[in-house]
Amino acid sequence: MKNIANKLFNGIQILLGLMLAIMIALVFLNVILRFFFNSGLVWSEELSRYVFVMSILALLLQ
Repeated sequence: MKNIANKLFNGIQILLGLMLAIMIALVFLNVILRFFFNSGLVWSEELSRYVFVMSILALLLQ
């Protein structure tokens, strides 16, 4: 039983790391596009918010 729980927690930690990387990449890309091209991706800000909320919920599962 402990082995399954450890694998689940390790999977959640990997998922949290991926979501954090996606959120950082989206915000960075949006900042670069707004600075150089004066227009950003419309959907990236909303998606980064969803990823942030989902990462908080996944963190609470631990």
